[in-house]
Amino acid sequence: MKDEKGLFAEQEKPGKEPGATKEASLEFPENDFYRAWNSLRINQGRQSRLDLRRKDGSGTIIYYGYIATIEYSGNELITLIYQNSVITLRGRHLQGLREALQDERVRYIQEIPNDIKLSDGQAVVESIIQLSLQDLAEED
Repeated sequence: MKDEKGLFAEQEKPGKEPGATKEASLEFPENDFYRAWNSLRINQGRQSRLDLRRKDGSGTIIYYGYIATIEYSGNELITLIYQNSVITLRGRHLQGLREALQDERVRYIQEIPNDIKLSDGQAVVESIIQLSLQDLAEED
């Protein structure tokens, strides 16, 4: 059995409170830098969980093992069919995200907050929508 550490186990700074990490829950430095997702390099292995971060500060952490299907349409829409819900990611320039999700290398995905300046061609996740299977059945 592989010995796994928590996502933030190696990021604790000495002299800080237990559980303090090097990065804030949403990683937006003061210069308004935005990163739609963070993924490991191919030779660094796989993630066990995926953190979905919304611009309102809420989020969901899901287990990769329960993602049944990844559907996509172009580079603007990715849908994760999860154990008991459907998670839809809408944005621009998402091909790299799709490829990293396929290899279970994405640590987090985050919606773009308001008032962030982007460079041309930068990947953006505009929305993360999660609906339970029950919600979807009630829509029919």
